[in-house]
Amino acid sequence: MTRAFKRGGGWLLVGVLLPSTLLAACDGILGIPSDITEGDLDASGDAPLSDVTARADAADGQGLDGAVADGGSRMDASGDSAPADSGPADAGAGCDPLSQFGTAVPITELNAGVPQGSIRLNDDETVAFFTRAPNNQSTYDLYTATKANGVFGAPVPIPGAVNTTDNEYSPNVSADMLSIIFERQISSVSHLYYASRANPTAAFGAGVYLQGISMGSSYTAQPFARGDLSTVTYVQATNQNTIEIDLATSPNGPAGTFASSTLLPSAATFTLGKGAPALSADGQWLYYSDDAPQGEAANLDMYVVSIHGGTPTPLRSLNTLQTESVGWISADSCRLYFDQDYANDTTGMHGFYVASRTKP
Repeated sequence: MTRAFKRGGGWLLVGVLLPSTLLAACDGILGIPSDITEGDLDASGDAPLSDVTARADAADGQGLDGAVADGGSRMDASGDSAPADSGPADAGAGCDPLSQFGTAVPITELNAGVPQGSIRLNDDETVAFFTRAPNNQSTYDLYTATKANGVFGAPVPIPGAVNTTDNEYSPNVSADMLSIIFERQISSVSHLYYASRANPTAAFGAGVYLQGISMGSSYTAQPFARGDLSTVTYVQATNQNTIEIDLATSPNGPAGTFASSTLLPSAATFTLGKGAPALSADGQWLYYSDDAPQGEAANLDMYVVSIHGGTPTPLRSLNTLQTESVGWISADSCRLYFDQDYANDTTGMHGFYVASRTKP
């Protein structure tokens, strides 16, 4: 949905109203529909946080649909149209993290013309997890779909108490399918939650705060985790002007207490307009979306950068005049799953895509 960022969020800290100028700066990066008018402002001239986050969160679930949004073919680094890889590959022989991807292919069976986003997968890429507002309802829930014969089946709600009358986003399920980390927004404030279950087909229990991260009044959102979920990257608003991408680890997995979060060095120079972080399986490369650094178009585009710093590389073969939000990078770094909004749509309709690149 690319609330992207909050995930679409309103960017504030609990109950603090953000200046309208800052909200304007955040609009595209958070996937917030740009339809806030003077009538939406309160007496101070600022947009009420509840209104802004509601619109922003609608972006959280969004993505794009079947056709290439810019109307042209996607090209690989050589300038030639490149077909997508057919499926998962051995992570031991990975792709160059700085190389460009080939043609983006729509995951048509998951693109139902509803607000959705935050796509995640298991490591063999046979089970998808994502956020969706079914039937264009006002709240977002967590969904899953399983692939058979190369095609994903009908999406169904993730079972258990993880879905509530509040908004839930960014589902990350462990490799053993027994744990989940996700975002929940209550009263316009987002935090990270954890839940578990007895076996892979059982219902998840009620979510609890992710200890060491979702504490106090800080605004935390858009978690990304894989494997045993012991490492999580996420977005945090530290004040009214700064949005960070942080990383935290827990020696005891998601049920334990995460160590104090660390601002990723590669993201330290950015203040506004980034989000949808996805960490490579080796923990060395950060994929994320940003609203136009590096000379890109003034919308949400995708980038990759070393966690140790350096200049971010735009994923230009995939970036368009639409909004693209990073979802999942495969274990071998050869496939990227993402969502993109429909052209001229302001209601949160997004579709899911996958793009591949060739191994050296």
